[in-house]
Amino acid sequence: MDKLLVDIHQSLGISESHINANKLKFQPQPNLDSLEIVDIDFEGKPFILQASAAKAWRAMKHAAQKDQIQL
Repeated sequence: MDKLLVDIHQSLGISESHINANKLKFQPQPNLDSLEIVDIDFEGKPFILQASAAKAWRAMKHAAQKDQIQL
């Protein structure tokens, strides 16, 4: 495993056995132009998703609002 990834996992408290047991695959950093802010939390922090996930989030949020559910 790449040393940088090992360092990141260690800093996050993710053990190598956990990664291997759950078959987690490396996910490359997405391009910034593929990201969208879809919402702002109660502390003013943005929720940032890739375009395809942002589209799904908006659809889910719209459907929830129609059922009077606030996400």
